[in-house]
Amino acid sequence: MEQATKVIGITGGIGSGKSFISNEIERRGYAVYNSDLNARNIIDTDPHVIQQLKQLFGNDIYSSNCLNRPEVAKLVFANKQLLQQMNAIVHPAVKQHFITWAASQKQPVFLEAAILVESGFHTLCDELVLVTAPLDLRIKRVLKRDNTTQEAVAQRIKNQMSDETLRQYATVVVNNDETRPVSVLVDELFRKLEMLK
Repeated sequence: MEQATKVIGITGGIGSGKSFISNEIERRGYAVYNSDLNARNIIDTDPHVIQQLKQLFGNDIYSSNCLNRPEVAKLVFANKQLLQQMNAIVHPAVKQHFITWAASQKQPVFLEAAILVESGFHTLCDELVLVTAPLDLRIKRVLKRDNTTQEAVAQRIKNQMSDETLRQYATVVVNNDETRPVSVLVDELFRKLEMLK
């Protein structure tokens, strides 16, 4: 990809705290692209994506101009092929949206995505930051945040790419285990990325 802007990817499993890291980076004035939020917006507003998803799931998958996410989750959870077909519609649209957005930025940008490597978005990145945390802490964070069970969280973690695999792609690893403030972790990260002015 031809780009003048440096792209730094941020990824990590559920409950790793990557959003805390991203929020701190954003607070310091850097542009952060949240793939999940943008994907949700694209799914609900992009006519081309809406049309394709209706073809895949049926017209009634949208109600009040919003995708029926609980219904889709139920369908794709039971059918891996359906999930792949959905991703084949959504991922290229998000990728194109990010490329256009990044081109308009004048400084390095951060690309936050839970499935940065799985979606192939890591190929857009010059650096890749992996945020990790101990498993018990990750589970505790998700239980506190979501209305869910420990078993459901463990299952979601199992379905994600492991930290061991993600480490092979990472240029920097941030251990977000709550022993130090997020601001200190970001200071260290910026030093490693040579971004401190």
